[in-house]
Amino acid sequence: RTSRRMASAPATGAVNSPVFSLDSRKLLARNSLGGKTASIWDLDTGKLLLTITNSTSVGPRAFTPDGRHFITTDPEGTLGLWDSGTMRQTKPLPELGSNCCGVALSPDGRWLAVGDPSGKVHIWDWQVRAQVTNLAISFEWSCSLRFSRSGRFLLGKVFFNDRTPALRIWRTDRWEEV
Repeated sequence: RTSRRMASAPATGAVNSPVFSLDSRKLLARNSLGGKTASIWDLDTGKLLLTITNSTSVGPRAFTPDGRHFITTDPEGTLGLWDSGTMRQTKPLPELGSNCCGVALSPDGRWLAVGDPSGKVHIWDWQVRAQVTNLAISFEWSCSLRFSRSGRFLLGKVFFNDRTPALRIWRTDRWEEV
C-alpha cells in the first residue's frame, strides 16, 4: 500500500485534535495556533469543505454516529450543531455556561458527554436533547472524553493544577465510576 497526502494544514499553524466521521469520509480538526478555527475536509477528494472561525476559539468537536451532523463548541459553552451535507449550522444547543473542554458522542448516538472547566462532565440524552446527570471529577483544566466502541464505558482524561494527568472511567448503564 502507498500513502498520499490528502490535504495540508492551514498556513497559520498545525492541525490538532482531529476527529473522523464514523464512515471515515470526513475529517474535522482544529487549528492549534490559537484554536480560533476548525476545518472539515472531504477525505475522498482531499477538498477543504468548511472553515469555522470564532473570535476567541473553536472548542472540542464530534460527529454524530450517522455522520450527518457534527458538533462544535464556543467559549461561552454553546454547542453548535452543523449539517455535514450542507455545511450550515442547523441550530445552537443550550449553553453550559463555560468553555467546554471535551465532547464525545456514544457510538449508538444515545449519549453526549461534555466536559467543562469547573470539573464536571455533563451527560445528555442526545435523542431528546436533555441533560440527565453530571459526573463530578474535580479536574483543574483540559479534559478529553471518549466512549468505548461498545458504548458501555466513558473515558475521561483530565489534568490537575500541577499538570498531573488522571484517567476516569464510567459505566454508561449506571453512570458510576469503575
